Parts: sequence; structure tokens; C-alpha cells
Amino acid sequence: MGGSPAGITVGGTHQIAHALQRYLCSHGGEFWVLSPVKKVIVENGRATGIQLEDGTKVEAKHLVVSNLHPVQTISLIEEHVSSEIKDKVKKIDSSGSCLYWGSIALHEPPKYKLAEVNPDVVTFRSYVLTADDFYFRYKMPAEIFSQGYASIPDLHPYHQSTFDPTRAPKGKYELHFELYAPPARYYTLKEWLKKKEEVFENLLKWWQRFAPNMTWDNIIAVHFNTPYETQMKNSSMFEGCRSQITECASQSDQYKPIPELAGARTPIKNLYLSSVSNNPKGAVLGASGYICYKVIAEDFNLIKVWEKAGRPY
Repeated sequence: MGGSPAGITVGGTHQIAHALQRYLCSHGGEFWVLSPVKKVIVENGRATGIQLEDGTKVEAKHLVVSNLHPVQTISLIEEHVSSEIKDKVKKIDSSGSCLYWGSIALHEPPKYKLAEVNPDVVTFRSYVLTADDFYFRYKMPAEIFSQGYASIPDLHPYHQSTFDPTRAPKGKYELHFELYAPPARYYTLKEWLKKKEEVFENLLKWWQRFAPNMTWDNIIAVHFNTPYETQMKNSSMFEGCRSQITECASQSDQYKPIPELAGARTPIKNLYLSSVSNNPKGAVLGASGYICYKVIAEDFNLIKVWEKAGRPY
């Protein structure tokens, strides 16, 4: 077992979205909910607004920012971009970092054997992995892509109630878990739903080796999504990929997501891309938004808060 630090939002990360919405509304912002965007309005090579599917046009006095997958963003301006960029975007890979994502309601928290010698064994995000590095490096990926899951799970439990008791009723416990999975296209929805049963039973057997009380008697309820369901719920998460695109060498740093979009700017003036597909990496960091802000600050001569603070970020 091992762990890593993580930022904790009381009540869950969705509270971040609620807080941002309240802040923007208090400063004159407006929201169009359940209103798909048909296209970005481009005039003289400059983004001047968006048009919704129902025909509504929303003016952008200064700029437009997209947090969609690059494929979706470019589709909104495809008549204004080169065939080279469209071709590169179509070839973006999203088959890596696909996940089973779940939440478990428990009567009591996991009781890890390791706690007998290390009372601090429980971290917000832990790793319950095999010590067999050959399996982890070579066999595990092969099993995930051939049978839909690893025989020895690559378990990442988030012990949320330990650090934020508001996430469960008093006397109960809730935790989140992640497991790597193949891309959504590998199975039909019916096959994925059947696969979930196998995956969770296999997960429990592995978990019980480290925390014997992780049995069905301790479990109140389980809910988790396969990559297929994740993609259904969030169309920007292609293939159920947690970071929208695979984080490989050819899609990282100055190549992420493609060289022409790596700096948050797009081929259309005043249209910016700020999503998890951009630098630095896939997680709830806010970093891609901050990087985009730095670019916008340069273009619009805004306050450069990093310079005032005497730092490069």
C-alpha cells in the first residue's frame, strides 16, 4: 500500500463548480443549461460569440473559451481551420487512462492490517497494488485490454469520510475508488454492465487481503461507472478517458493535445481552449484554466498576478 496527498473539497469536488457558478452569477454572468452549442460565431477571423442548437446567439464582447475535448472544439469552427489541424485532431488518442469509477457506502471504514504497524496507513488517496513489478508493467495492461480488467487490481481507494465526515451520515462511511479499464468502444453497454459484476467481486477479493472487513456484510451500497457510462454522462470524456486524451509522449507538453493547440490559443483569434486535454495533466487541478488565463492576460493586457507576486506561475 501507498498513498499520495490530495486537495480535499468539503462536500465533494462538485462544490467547486457550484462555487464558481455562484461567483460568476454575482458578477453578472449568465448560464445556458442543457443548451448544446452548434457553432462558434466567427467574423473576420475572430470569435464573436456562440450559436446554440435552438438558434439562440450569445455575443462574446471579448473572447470565447472552450473546455470541450479538442475534437468537439474544432468541430465548432471546422470551416475556419486547415485540413492539417482537423486531421491531427481526429487522430488524437483517448484509449488510455480509462477508468471504472465508483463510490461505496459502508457501515465502517476499511480496517487495514498494516495499521497495526503504521497507524497513518489511511490517506485520502491510497494505492493498493501488487509488489510484482513485472506484472504491473507488462501483464496488467495486457489483461485490462484483453479481458476488461486486471486479475490483480490496480486499486486506488479515496478514503473520503476520514478527512471529510460530511460525505456520509454520522456513524457511516463513504469512499471512492478507481480501477483502470479498456476504452468504452471495447464492449456494448449490455456487456459492460455484466462486466461490472466480475470487476467488483474480483476487487473485493483483493481488498480483503489488506482490509478483511471489506465484505458484503459491511457494504451498504455500491455505485460505479464503466468507461461506457462515463462517456454517456460526459461527452467530452471520449472513451471514458479521465483526462479526455491519453497522456502519452506524443500528446504531452508542447504536443498536448496537438502542437497547434498546446498554448491554449486556437487558429481563431480570441477563441481559447482550456480543458483537461490541455497542459499540465488530467486531474481536478484548475491548472489548465490558470495557464489559459496567463495566455489571455498576455493577449488582453490584463493584470499579471504572477509577476506581482514575484513568481513564474
